[in-house]
Amino acid sequence: MSDKYSDSETSVHAILSNLWALARGTLDGLRLSAAERLTLLLSAIAVAAIAAVLVTAALLFASIGAAQLLASITPDGAYFIVAGFYALLLLLLFLLRRPLIVDPVSRLVTRLLVPPPQETPVETQTPRNNDEDKE
Repeated sequence: MSDKYSDSETSVHAILSNLWALARGTLDGLRLSAAERLTLLLSAIAVAAIAAVLVTAALLFASIGAAQLLASITPDGAYFIVAGFYALLLLLLFLLRRPLIVDPVSRLVTRLLVPPPQETPVETQTPRNNDEDKE
């Protein structure tokens, strides 16, 4: 009788060992997936930050050039015209912040962090034969 119990105990240990290995493998997979998605998110933030610095520098030089060009036409108001243009852009950015900033950032983060839904096969229904209903 002791053999029967020792075989059961060995089977339980083997099952628990397999479950533990499966859990470790699943946890490792989750860690790798999280690391990959975090890497993609941080690289997107880094690219956006570098692009923001370069765009700021380009806008600064373009603004100075535009102000110098306007100074030949209206010497007293050239820098105010350029400042008013940026104030108008700031107002437009504030009014359109959701479609221009919030929605694209939300889509990017969602695409990076949430896996796409699995497509479920659509069940096809067989058309009912009206002759069967009459019988």
